[in-house]
Amino acid sequence: MSRQILPRQNAPTGSKPSRGDSFFQWLRENQLDDVLTFCGDRHWQYHSIHPLGVEEFSVGALNDENAIAGEKPGGKHTTDPDGLIRQPFLYPKPTGGFLHVTVSEESGAPRLRLRFHDDEGTSAYQVIKHPTGHPE
Repeated sequence: MSRQILPRQNAPTGSKPSRGDSFFQWLRENQLDDVLTFCGDRHWQYHSIHPLGVEEFSVGALNDENAIAGEKPGGKHTTDPDGLIRQPFLYPKPTGGFLHVTVSEESGAPRLRLRFHDDEGTSAYQVIKHPTGHPE
């Protein structure tokens, strides 16, 4: 079974930190900002933000037949029963689709656009990221 790394790897509440938590703490201690994680083995699309600020984007299933409904943080049967992660986007129904990522330059600053689409290509959600220290 695949497991998302935010925030614990299906560990019970109060257990030791997961590998994901340890990695995110290492990123913070080493001042490595602007790290995004991508997950391709989940069956739903989402954008989650760990309490330490690391963001995860799940590509989801490509077609409807393999898609399932995801659960929001805070559910008692989720990997985040305490609701510690923020989830700006969770596809509202089981559907296939894809994540389109583009890198460009805008006014001399790099820009990363992440856009979720359903299986017919309709845009469902997008976020634009700028490196720390660059204006948005």
